[in-house]
Amino acid sequence: MSAGAPPLVVLWDIDGTLMRSPGVGVRAFIGAIEEVTGRTWTPERLDFGGRTDPDIAALLLAAVGVEDVTLVPAVLEALVRGYAAIDAELQASVRVMPGVVAAIEALVAHQAVQTVVTGNLEVVARQKLAAARLVDRLRLECGAFGSDDHADRAALVELAITRVTAAGGAVDRDRVWVVGDTPRDLVAARAAGVRCLLVGTGAHRHEDLVALEADAAFADLSELARVLATLVPGSGMTIS
Repeated sequence: MSAGAPPLVVLWDIDGTLMRSPGVGVRAFIGAIEEVTGRTWTPERLDFGGRTDPDIAALLLAAVGVEDVTLVPAVLEALVRGYAAIDAELQASVRVMPGVVAAIEALVAHQAVQTVVTGNLEVVARQKLAAARLVDRLRLECGAFGSDDHADRAALVELAITRVTAAGGAVDRDRVWVVGDTPRDLVAARAAGVRCLLVGTGAHRHEDLVALEADAAFADLSELARVLATLVPGSGMTIS
């Protein structure tokens, strides 16, 4: 990258991309729905991948027969309390995805601006990243989060770009990457006119993600040379 050129910007998704904490989020939402409505949601196959927490809250209210969307904020407040109550369980169950730490550290060496675009509430996102020991590796002040900022994921990508710009100058959208694990991550990236790398470490199979024709799709981030060759062309890394 030439002197003064806009930096590489990497907007990481959290769940299924940076880390997983199996079952913890579902239990937190079950408790929140029961606290607010008195009704118990029985887990079923609802598509939560790439959705924001406000969107999930509305879906779950409907699933227990409550159509009053004005209850969404109350569910989100209960969700935050629920996560706080199960923090020890979160820390015990969290698993950082293959290659994530090495990729983040290598991108730091290339002076990339790295933050998150996530459907999680900000307090929940920070709790998850702290459990995964990733919170200090990312510029969260430039990130965008569900509810705190917007319920629409595509708008969150745009908001993160605005915050990165405010923090350090010009942004070249050709050098902005959303890294996620769901089709919604790709839709959000395309809506913002930025690139997208999808990884098969979440709920979607690698083969299905490849078929979406994102800019790149990997099974995971364990092949660092391949990751850097994609995100940082001309980095000197080669693909074996």
